[in-house]
Order: sequence, then structure tokens, then C-alpha cells
Amino acid sequence: MVTLGLIFLFSSVYACEYDADCADWEECVDGSCELASGYCDGDSDCDSDEICDSDTHACISVECATDSDCAEWEECNSDYECVLVSGMCDGDGDCDSGETCDSDTHACISAECTSDSDCAEWEECNSDYECVLVSGMCDGDGDCDSGETCDSDTHACISVECATDSDCDSGEYCNSNYICRPYEQEDDDDDDDNDEPEDECEVDSECSDWEECSHGECELASEHCEDDGDCGEGEYCTDHSCVMQTGYCEDARDCNPWEMCSDHECVIGPERCASDADCEAWEICEDVSWTCEIAPGYCEMDRDCTYWQHCEDMECVPNSGKCEDDSDCGEDKHCDAGTHTCEETEEEEEVTPPVQQQPLDVEKLCSPLVENAREDAREDAIEDFAEQEEPTKKEELLGGNLPMVLIGGLILLVLGGLAGWHTGRSFSEEQ
Repeated sequence: MVTLGLIFLFSSVYACEYDADCADWEECVDGSCELASGYCDGDSDCDSDEICDSDTHACISVECATDSDCAEWEECNSDYECVLVSGMCDGDGDCDSGETCDSDTHACISAECTSDSDCAEWEECNSDYECVLVSGMCDGDGDCDSGETCDSDTHACISVECATDSDCDSGEYCNSNYICRPYEQEDDDDDDDNDEPEDECEVDSECSDWEECSHGECELASEHCEDDGDCGEGEYCTDHSCVMQTGYCEDARDCNPWEMCSDHECVIGPERCASDADCEAWEICEDVSWTCEIAPGYCEMDRDCTYWQHCEDMECVPNSGKCEDDSDCGEDKHCDAGTHTCEETEEEEEVTPPVQQQPLDVEKLCSPLVENAREDAREDAIEDFAEQEEPTKKEELLGGNLPMVLIGGLILLVLGGLAGWHTGRSFSEEQ
């Protein structure tokens, strides 16, 4: 009980005797476990731009601690980094093919274009990401003012004398150059004195599939071609239709998820990758986001490492005064796996095991005492009982048998004397 009391008294006064009695991030100082240098118990132990890592109890620099530290379209993840909220974006590279990032809402929206280069030469990309006509340009006569027509080559509105025959005087027609010309006069021998010139066509069906009837002549229809010269940049003519050449594009929808359309060519988007070859040696290309991420075993900054390491040449190495294994320590020292510090290696002394004392067998020791006590009690009881017997019985017993009792006593005396004489003689002879 005394020993237990001392142990209780010591433990209530001293919380520790050695550092090993404390947590990994504490040290024993004057019998109390106190926070070790370089460690923390909460964010208040760190600088304003740091937090206390609950696993390592080390202060680490972070970009954010809560969502309020990030932009409205971002959130703070478990690595204390501001990342995009699902469905939000910071640039076109965060959106799917055929989408663009709205700079006001930071939401991905469908887009016909993201720059003028995604549109035709006579078009421009407006704020709604739609290809619209450049001022003064046209796609057809309907885009021009009265008295103008849309030049199919330049897509510019040009002033003309006529657009249709109805714009000309009686007896005239509007030719392919948009000029009113009189119908040709035939010889007087002809049956008709004022025959109209024979037109090549009157309706589109009288022309080839890629042509249309215009002013009585079959002309190349819009968006059709006869050779590559009739197509735009990056296109070629096949079956009288302009198609995009391999590797060229109109917009991001014509490209792979990790690409963007630039000058009608699919190129890898900013901060995107198609394979590990597009990343640094210490990175890998993540095949979902198509971005370069830190490869296992490498680092980009100190927070990619554990609390006792820092990032150096893209690898996690021990901090000054820390170790990873025994090879980082000098002779007669070893690396403590808990604190990652080099400690003196003490020689183990041979300790003689203490003698194990057998526990006292109380029952065995006390049994004779108990039996003796029981025997004494029994004899006392018999004596008490005998004393309580009537005196007449004793007198009757002695009075009737007194001669026999005396004779028996004499016999016992004689026998006792003979036995003593015999014993003494035997002893003398032995001497």
C-alpha cells in the first residue's frame, strides 16, 4: 500500500520523467509535458498565414483555411488550397470542348466562338460568343441596303444598278454584273420581233446540285465549291463542299478535351496536357482533368512533404536536425522513428531479473493455529460440562469404586518405576 501511495503521489505531481512519457510533439520539462520547439497544438501557435496540422502538429503555410479565403467561384479543399467549385471556371481551359468561361459568372457556357479567329473572315466573335457579320460585310443580299448586292467573293455590299429584272426598265433585264441590259433584237425575218434572250435557267433545279439560278445563269451556290480556291483557310473542296482539313478547326468543339482552337488549328490548351511528355519530369498527366499533377514521391513546395521534411530539387528531404533513417546520423547514434531526430545509442546493461518472492499462503500458516484454538475450545467445553455434573454422581462413582481405584494407582506407580529403572540401566551400559 505504501508503494502504491508513492506511485500515486509521484504521478499526481509529475506528469512525465522523460520525453517518451509525452506526445510526439511535446517534451518533458520539470516533470510537465510542454510543446516542443517547432510544433503546435492549435492555429494560435502558428503565424497568420499558417495553420496547425492536426496530424503532424507542425505549422504549415496554406492558401486558405475556409471557403471565405477564396474567390466566390472557389472553395477551400482538404489541402487548404483554393480550387474551383464544381461547374465553375477560371478560364476556357476549365470548360469542355465547345464551351467558354464567362468572365462575369465564371460558369462554363456553350459558345460558337471564343475569338474572331473562330469565325469566317467577314465575321467577328461578339460578347455572346457568337459569330456575327463585321460592319459593312454580308452573307447575302438581305444584309445590304436597297440598291446594293452582296458580292459572293468579298462578302461586301456593293452598289449596283439592279439586283433583279424588276429593277430595270421595260425591255431590259439585270445581267450577272448587276447591270440593266436591253433584250437582244432579232432579224426582221424572225417570227418574233422582240424575243427575249434565252436564259440558262429559270429555277435552281435546272442547275447542278452545287449551283443556283441567278439572273438566268447557273452560278456556284453559297457554301459550295468547284475547287479548293473556293474554300476558306484550312479547308479543301470535296464533292463540291468545303470541309476542314485534318488538324484544323472552326471552334473548340472540333478538338480533343485538352485542346483549344487557335487560328483554325487544334493546339494544347493552357495548363493542359495530352500525356506525361507534356509535363515536367516530376509530374504526370492526370487523364480526367488533363492537367499536370505532382507525381508520387516528388514535391513542388514544402507543404507537399511531411512536417520534418522540406522540398529540395523536387524531392522531400529531412529538415536540419532531422533524420529519415540511421544513415543520416553519426556513429553511436540512431534515428528515432517518432521524433525523426538523432539520439545517442546506449549500450544495454545486463539486468539480473529480481527474485520472485512466493506469495504467503495464509491458510497454510494459520491452519495449525486454528486447529489448536479449536482443540482448546473443545477441552474447555468438556471441563465446563464436567463441572456442571451433580456432585452425587462423582461421590457415587468414587465411593463405590474407591478400592479398585487405589489398587489401579499402585499398579501404575510400580510399572512406572520399573520402566524408569530399565531405561537408566540401558543408558549406563551404553556409556
